[in-house]
Amino acid sequence: GMNALNYVDLSNNFFDQSEAPKWFSTIESLTTLVMEYSSLQGPVPQELFSAPQMQQVKLRNNSFNGTLNLGNGISQQLQLVDFENNDITSVTLSSGYKNTLILIGNPVCVTPLSNTEYCQLRQQDKKPYSTSLANCGGKLCPQDQKLSPQSCECAYPYEGTFYFRGPSFRELSNANTFHKLEMSLWVKLSLTPGSVSLQNPFFNTDDYLQVHLELFPSIDKYFNRSEVQKIGFDLSNQTFKPPPEFGPYFFIASPYIFPASDRGTSISSGLIEGIAGSCAFLVLVVLGIGIYAVRQRARAERAITMSRPFVSWGSSGKDSGGAPQLKGARWFPYDELKKCTNNFSEHNQIGSGGYGKVY
Repeated sequence: GMNALNYVDLSNNFFDQSEAPKWFSTIESLTTLVMEYSSLQGPVPQELFSAPQMQQVKLRNNSFNGTLNLGNGISQQLQLVDFENNDITSVTLSSGYKNTLILIGNPVCVTPLSNTEYCQLRQQDKKPYSTSLANCGGKLCPQDQKLSPQSCECAYPYEGTFYFRGPSFRELSNANTFHKLEMSLWVKLSLTPGSVSLQNPFFNTDDYLQVHLELFPSIDKYFNRSEVQKIGFDLSNQTFKPPPEFGPYFFIASPYIFPASDRGTSISSGLIEGIAGSCAFLVLVVLGIGIYAVRQRARAERAITMSRPFVSWGSSGKDSGGAPQLKGARWFPYDELKKCTNNFSEHNQIGSGGYGKVY
């Protein structure tokens, strides 16, 4: 039922050893299949290479054996077949496949046929796409500036790197695919048409599609600060959505260099005086609160001291372990005694002595 599934990577797992599963040949939407170190063995099914949208098959470091036969119905989209480090003993190739085949590390590459192309590493024949500057006639810019593909003028672009984690394509020379990304960027970021440059797309060691991005200002040589903040927010927080075939992504921006006149904003003397006055007032308020708190604490301590019959346990005012020093008696008003004893209630009476009841 996964009719929209196009990218599958199940590498480096601990599956039970088995032959190629049936779904290898039944998911027609599949463009990329990667299963390295996956305990796969047995013959390679021909149907895998005839899936109509298949572009890349990477099944290295398994135990596929026998003859690798790509069949006659090979997908026109297929760009790479990689069975490095398996147990394939022979190969049957049809005239329908002219792209990359890698079989290094298989028994077939130990035979006299080992000088064939598929037993040697080779680079991609087609040059990856980059935004063209052909209309600018080879114009050069200072080292800290770049040439805008829209105006052919030197400017300071906003730069960064896209990392697309699961694109549905593997062909990096297809201009139409990257034109769609360029158009999507200038439309959704409200830029001038043609002011987007994409450079050097490649698949990195994590198999992410990595693309360098340059966005050029429409009029001046620089973006202003608000424009840079908006672009950075839209890309870093993924508010910008690329065409569906590029899939999920993250973006890492490069620091943007503003003109010297914009790096520091002067502050008027009136504003400085206002800030200084506010700070001085705040210091005075804090100081006043502190003095008030200290005085209140001293009053509270004096009140506590006056309410106790003994000054301290020592004549020096510190608890020295000596006999208590008598300070003096305290007179209690009748109303206070009445309140404390709940109107001389019998419930509060604990006994009686020579001078009367004790509450």
